[in-house]
Amino acid sequence: MNVRALIDAHPLPSPSEMACWDRGSIHDFGLRGEMLMENASRETLAVLREEFAADAAGIAPFAGKRVLCLAGPGNNGGDAAALARHLLDLGAEVLLLTARLQAAYKAEAGAHLRLARRVGVRCRPLASVRLEALPRPDIVVDGLLGTGLSGPLRPQYLEWIQAVNRLRDAGAFVLALDIPSGLDGRC
Repeated sequence: MNVRALIDAHPLPSPSEMACWDRGSIHDFGLRGEMLMENASRETLAVLREEFAADAAGIAPFAGKRVLCLAGPGNNGGDAAALARHLLDLGAEVLLLTARLQAAYKAEAGAHLRLARRVGVRCRPLASVRLEALPRPDIVVDGLLGTGLSGPLRPQYLEWIQAVNRLRDAGAFVLALDIPSGLDGRC
């Protein structure tokens, strides 16, 4: 089945529907936002495990893999920070790049960023690096914008998205959390 037929048969939720589900999970069922991010990161890890199976010698799929996680300023950034922690636990060489100063991350995203740092995830401000100057990653996790995008992209985000696309073209596996950054999920 092609992608268009799949989407027509099972339409994806809109950003407003997803936000409603999150609010309902928190308010109606008492789940904490941190737990929603933890669950999202574990499901994302499951997707990565399907893509990167252990080799014939049984070597873990992430051992020694260079992973670049991009954390935007919102909840998508918290998802990226939680995933970075799991990948580090599995032996990956993880670098978490943050779209804002680390102290500016609040609430659930801030909690996951602080936890990632405490367990040893290397973190740097995204604005302080040129992505193409880093050693080529095996995996890039796009947690920049998610479904919260509205209006035109700021120039800095456009540059980062274009750099991610170049890394993909150079052979890195790119996995977007929620939706690829720069796309408007309301369409």
